[in-house]
Amino acid sequence: MAMNQKLSDWASIAEIVSGIAVVVTLVFLIRGIDENTEMARAAMYASQINSFNEQSRDAYSDPEVARIFRAWLEEDFSSLSESDKARLEQMVAYFFRSYEGAFLAHQSGLYGEFEWQRMAKNTCDNYGRAITGGFVYLLDALMTRPFLDFMEQNCPRRDE
Repeated sequence: MAMNQKLSDWASIAEIVSGIAVVVTLVFLIRGIDENTEMARAAMYASQINSFNEQSRDAYSDPEVARIFRAWLEEDFSSLSESDKARLEQMVAYFFRSYEGAFLAHQSGLYGEFEWQRMAKNTCDNYGRAITGGFVYLLDALMTRPFLDFMEQNCPRRDE
């Protein structure tokens, strides 16, 4: 009986040790996932910023595009020809696709509040320009309903 008792004691100890090992493994896995999430968040944010930087660089390297972009920023849409407005539509679509990507990244937890607040401000600034310039139809056609809802609920309307 003493031998069975010793084996039972050892089995209990082994069960406790294996339970501790499982908990330690889970802690390490959770830390690894958190680190990977932070790296993915940083990479996504960097990619978004690089994309905007490329767009800005491209806009200012071509005088015609720079003129159209300046009209957008200053909300001087009356100075634009029909051809300019068509080019601007493409720029607006690009902006809002990028902002929507940031919105969806924030919704899925890949963007933290710090990153999202910057993008949300730019989104709202440009949403106001889109309304003033009559580009809302473009947003309605291209953006997802949750992103449109975000802009409608959180961005001040300048046409009312």
